[in-house]
Amino acid sequence: MHRLLQVELLQFIGIFKRVMTKIYPKHPPFPETVNATSNWGPTELCKKITHLISKLFTLIISPFYQLSLSNSAPAMGARVVSNTPCPNDLFLDFYRKIGCNSDGRTFEEILNWDDAQLERDHFFMQWLFPTLVPSKHNPISPVLTEQALHAFQNDLVLVGNLQDAFARMLRFYGLWFDSSRGSIQRAPHFGLRQRVWLTPNNHNFMRIARILNCLNAIGLDHELEMFKQILESIAAHEGKEIIPLDTLKIWRHAAL
Repeated sequence: MHRLLQVELLQFIGIFKRVMTKIYPKHPPFPETVNATSNWGPTELCKKITHLISKLFTLIISPFYQLSLSNSAPAMGARVVSNTPCPNDLFLDFYRKIGCNSDGRTFEEILNWDDAQLERDHFFMQWLFPTLVPSKHNPISPVLTEQALHAFQNDLVLVGNLQDAFARMLRFYGLWFDSSRGSIQRAPHFGLRQRVWLTPNNHNFMRIARILNCLNAIGLDHELEMFKQILESIAAHEGKEIIPLDTLKIWRHAAL
């Protein structure tokens, strides 16, 4: 029950932030600090209240989440497929495009973001590409439980939406599916996009590992193999001096 409450409260915070941003689009939302001597108007007051609510909310739910993990910790070496920090119904509604995630975002909204927004945001990946284990950075994001896996195996809508999400991230990386070759190839804008993500210690390396893990867990074997092949090619050419061996091992393990 407390997990459901966490998600519902997070949705409220996310929606509240979005509403404030819509109302005051010209002002940077939710500053970390506000000058104590400033004359707060309605805009500044709303921003400050939202910031304080978010901080307070984090402090409130953190002990509950840690307690939930300690009370339901799996055996050492066990795969986590049933202890989900996010209710299955909320996640599946999001993926069926009839609900939103814990930040108040919809599936279609995220896929319509431009590349700059996808690069800036650090929480959408766990919702578009859930895996079998909880995220360390977004602990209330979905986990692929047995129920969620069963849903993907029996619902073509869910699979189609995952393929759409995968295609969007391919474009983000400067890649595309070439139907004539039946493989993933470098797109014409690959050179431009590689400047963003193909750099030493780039956070997108872990995003790619998450995508591979998700495709593997859900059983999109064809997409998984194509993605693995193009990554191996990039690692051997453009990324030869950039992608470390440890990262390659993580990718290869995720695609096993």
